[in-house]
Amino acid sequence: MDFEFINERFCSLRDQIAIKKGDPRFFELSLRPECEGAPHIEIDGDQLHFVICERGVEYKRQTTSDLDTLLYWLIAFMTPYVAEERLRQEKNSSWNEREVWFREEESILGKLNPEWAERKRIEHDWLLYPEKRDELPWPLDFFD
Repeated sequence: MDFEFINERFCSLRDQIAIKKGDPRFFELSLRPECEGAPHIEIDGDQLHFVICERGVEYKRQTTSDLDTLLYWLIAFMTPYVAEERLRQEKNSSWNEREVWFREEESILGKLNPEWAERKRIEHDWLLYPEKRDELPWPLDFFD
């Protein structure tokens, strides 16, 4: 799997959810750190790495061999910003309530891939309903 193929898939998904072209929160995919806090990817054989660096220090790395998982991590990184902007544009008086915000993120992801929406819903439910964690499915990447 090469960078060009991954980047093409990423850009197609990113552009489907972008509020406005050129928004700096919608980063360009790179193979090395380009800007503070934006993810980049590393490709090592069949291993795909999602990496975030801040001030020259790596603080998050997730590894998979599945392209869909890598794309989920990349797009899910942006959805909080998209959800916030959409809720602000709607002038929703409760935009800062976590549940409303989280469900908007899930809606955005669901338009791209219904499995991603479900994955994010599970992560969000773990945050929203800690008293029900015994009843909830285990979130795949929650503690990475």
